[in-house]
Amino acid sequence: MRKLRLLRLRIENFRGIKELDLKFDGEDKVLAGTNEVGKTTVADAYSWLISDKDSKGNSQFAIKPLDENNNEIHHLNTIVEGKFQILKDGKFEREFDLKKDYHEKWTRKRGSTTEEFTGHTTDYMIDEVPENKGDYEDYIDNIIDYETLKLISDPLYFSEQLHWKDQREIIYSLADRPDPTEVAAEVEKYYLAEKLENSTTEKHQKKLKSKMKKINKELEKIPARIDENHRKLKDLDVGDKQELIEQLDTLQESLDKLQEQRAELKNNSQSSTMKKIIDLKADLQNLKEDKLEKANNRLDQYRNEKKKLDTAKATHEQRIANLKNEIKMQEERKSRAERDKKELLEVYHEEDEKVFNEGKKICSSCGQKLPEERIEEVKATFNRRKSNTLADIKARGKKKAKIIEEAEDNIKEALAGVEDIQSQIDNLEYEPIEKGLEKGAEYKRQVKENELPELKELADKIEELQDSKSDGEPADLTDVNFKIVDTKKEIKAVEEQLANVKNKEEIEERIVELQDKEQQLVNNYEVLEKELYDLEEYIKAEIRMMEEDINNQFEIVEFKLFDKQVNGAINETCEAMKNGIPYSELNTGSQYQAGLDIIRTLSDKYEFQAPVIIDNRERIARLPEVESQTIQLVMTPDRTKLEMINLADEDAVADFVEEEAGIKRESLF
Repeated sequence: MRKLRLLRLRIENFRGIKELDLKFDGEDKVLAGTNEVGKTTVADAYSWLISDKDSKGNSQFAIKPLDENNNEIHHLNTIVEGKFQILKDGKFEREFDLKKDYHEKWTRKRGSTTEEFTGHTTDYMIDEVPENKGDYEDYIDNIIDYETLKLISDPLYFSEQLHWKDQREIIYSLADRPDPTEVAAEVEKYYLAEKLENSTTEKHQKKLKSKMKKINKELEKIPARIDENHRKLKDLDVGDKQELIEQLDTLQESLDKLQEQRAELKNNSQSSTMKKIIDLKADLQNLKEDKLEKANNRLDQYRNEKKKLDTAKATHEQRIANLKNEIKMQEERKSRAERDKKELLEVYHEEDEKVFNEGKKICSSCGQKLPEERIEEVKATFNRRKSNTLADIKARGKKKAKIIEEAEDNIKEALAGVEDIQSQIDNLEYEPIEKGLEKGAEYKRQVKENELPELKELADKIEELQDSKSDGEPADLTDVNFKIVDTKKEIKAVEEQLANVKNKEEIEERIVELQDKEQQLVNNYEVLEKELYDLEEYIKAEIRMMEEDINNQFEIVEFKLFDKQVNGAINETCEAMKNGIPYSELNTGSQYQAGLDIIRTLSDKYEFQAPVIIDNRERIARLPEVESQTIQLVMTPDRTKLEMINLADEDAVADFVEEEAGIKRESLF
């Protein structure tokens, strides 16, 4: 066991202490005095010496002394020195000195005869040798790190400044966790032993909850996906599948017969004239279909190009609308700033016109004229306040002017953007596309009406041959061709309905798959939920098995390590208890007693004892004995100066508190 003892603490210009030299000699001491004599300041100075923080753990706090107006006193060095001793197993190991010197930096600029305050700096010393901050901190950390030091020296640190998870981790380190097989057997959840072999209960619990959360997210999506597929079914126009198949077979038979008829007409013409007519009509029909197909393809291209232009135009118009909204917002912002600026200007003029009230030269109490130096001081105060007020109004006015300027720039930029985007809209080339669509439509009409030269030529030849053919020639092949086209259209329509039938079957299969997946996820969730419940039972058993070992290491406190919820689930926690009362509900005295009990156990764990500073000692009836050096701060109304008192033991301290602080022990508990 190593023990750090404070031998001496010298304080100079630290907060409210001008100069104080305390010789502790490594022994327990009492610092007594009324309020505001520096008891807590001593604790802060000691803490700052070793950690750059005050006794509450704050790194930002006032260090320098203040004058009667609460202004910092300049040109003073704030110095704290400490002399320490380390014992190991009761034998002297070494002594060392620490010192910090916090002082102001004043700099004289080139060409100036006066110095300006430019900040603060801290000098660090170990055994009177200057060191940089890093080496100074490393030196202390090599003795004991700051967190461990706070744990074994501040009675309130563990329970009031540490998160409960950090508390629990420290408390768990005091006892060996039982073997997973042993715990699993205790709750008859043998399978958990294997799962926890290479993991902790915390990690496994987190893993289970993560999986359950993931399943919940998937379950939340499935009903919507099922509804979406049901909506798709409603939108499908679906007939009877068997009837559609039979209808398709019938149409296919009709098409086969028509094609046979057309072939027969072509091959069995009664005259060469009819053969020519049939061939020419076929050529005409093929040529028209070819030209119509090309025309339709070209029209589709124009329509797609027009659609792209429409999309671009809509996007540009939306951007213009957004910019116009921005302009409106900036104009309102500018208007508000201009109004505020005008009001500030009026206030500025009103303030600027104020003059010193001569009545201030007369004392309001005695009616006598104030001394000249006092009058000048009042005038200076008036002028300083007026100057500060005008400077503040001017600064606020400049901010408003900047807002106006920014708003004008934003409006200008937005207007330029509107103009640029409108130019892009105006430059969209709709005219060639519109002309192309008109030309394509006209071209299709000419094809259908046989007005194109090559089509007209074939049509004229067919007409000439028809006029010259004899009455006994075969029927016109055109009717058969039209019937074939109509039949193909009917076949295509039926095939589309059959495709819808297939789509419906696929959607129904997808709905079944989603429902099966939903049920599987529910099953998986229930398995994980059961395992989580088993794990909570395991955790409770593990904690029960550890609690006795942990709590046996404390004399006053015992630890509550989990909360049981209404639904039977457990939440892990960590809170010190005294006589069944949680730490947070204890009075100050009991909290200090609990804190010292924790310090005693943790000091044994870390095999290190450090000075313990106990503030508000007058509020504590009796403290448990600790082997660490103690410095007890007691508020005594009749002692107007800070005094160090040597008291033999805790009984003597308790009697001193009762006599000097005027507080009866029985009134505290």
